[in-house]
Amino acid sequence: MTQALLWPWQTLFYERLRQAHAQRPAHALLLQAAAGHGGEQFVRALAMHQLCQGDAALACGQCRSCQLFLAGTHPDFLSLLPEETDAPIKVDAVRQVVGFLQQRAQFGGWRVVLIEPAERMNVQAANALLKTLEEPGERVLLLLLSERPSELLATVRSRCQVWVLPRASGAQAQDWLQTQGGGEWAGVALQMARAAPLRAQALLAADWPRRRSALWADVQALHSGRRDAIAVAATWKSWGDTLILADILAQWVEDLLCCRLGRTEDLHHPDLVSDYDSMVTSIQTERLHAFWQRLIALRRDLAGHLQLQLLLETLALDIARWSRRGGLR
Repeated sequence: MTQALLWPWQTLFYERLRQAHAQRPAHALLLQAAAGHGGEQFVRALAMHQLCQGDAALACGQCRSCQLFLAGTHPDFLSLLPEETDAPIKVDAVRQVVGFLQQRAQFGGWRVVLIEPAERMNVQAANALLKTLEEPGERVLLLLLSERPSELLATVRSRCQVWVLPRASGAQAQDWLQTQGGGEWAGVALQMARAAPLRAQALLAADWPRRRSALWADVQALHSGRRDAIAVAATWKSWGDTLILADILAQWVEDLLCCRLGRTEDLHHPDLVSDYDSMVTSIQTERLHAFWQRLIALRRDLAGHLQLQLLLETLALDIARWSRRGGLR
């Protein structure tokens, strides 16, 4: 059953890490994982194996410990997450870890704590964790999962054994998506997902690869003055996930800037290069930079904002002013 929790691009690395930990157990592992490549599943497979009552290389999925883990009720496993999306992990939450580790393991084995994303710990929380990292107790494993470990306190990083989880190669991601029914849109989905297979799978499920064509047509029409920005913004709002829309727009701006510099070898959307070439000569570089900066600044506001329509209208109007005829306000 644990095999299903590991993605194909993780199996060799998992075995390498498992063997290293068996030979030289570490009390704290800092696992760096790129978004959309399955870090969350990997670290749970690792925790499940540590608590499993069997002795195989992978958790058996059948013992009482595995069953409790899969049900989310294992008494010797504690998962620490932010209370809300983008919220920090605060010191009170880390104090739960201290209390948890003061208890005896109910299964008589290991106690495992998972903190994700670890970089969300604020300074007070990270400092509260230091004592535990220095003196964790016997048969304790702390798993810190992070996309950006450089944002962790150096004192926390120095007390952990650091591992960088593998990303799926292009071929692995493409093959896996096809086994999931990606079909003709798998390649486009991977472009949109910045080569992250699980992100691409989510985009396919929401029909964003097919919707990309309509979004690009809107951008071209806005740039050429053939569509009204307010009407376009209303359409975009009806699509739902505006964070995905913002990410695609950011990719296109990055591509246009690359084309402006004559660097077309690493485009996010190479299939649009002819369109880029026809557009980029009429767009001033500083306006693309300004739009990109505004887009990044607006991304947090786009999620659930009460004035979402107004924010989308702002983006659409800015695209309409990309050409030399206008400018960003």
